[in-house]
Amino acid sequence: MYIPLGDNPEHTSSLCDLLQLGPSQDKPTRLSGGFHHLVWRLETARGNYVVKQLAPDTDLDDPATAAHFNATEQVAASFAACGIDAIHAL
Repeated sequence: MYIPLGDNPEHTSSLCDLLQLGPSQDKPTRLSGGFHHLVWRLETARGNYVVKQLAPDTDLDDPATAAHFNATEQVAASFAACGIDAIHAL
């Protein structure tokens, strides 16, 4: 079952714990963008984060899909390392 992150406080808490982000300060706020996926602003005791909630039809077991996500994250991390504004996964 697909539940938006903003409507799922247990999932938000688990995510914060798993990634050691600190406790969530408030309910995640939906942001614009993301095309097929949902994008959230998450404020925690340790900072502000953007969370991409993948669409329920995303097949991460598909090698091409996984390679695409890995490549886009590597590009974003490279941009950020060069001082270009970019958001990449933790």
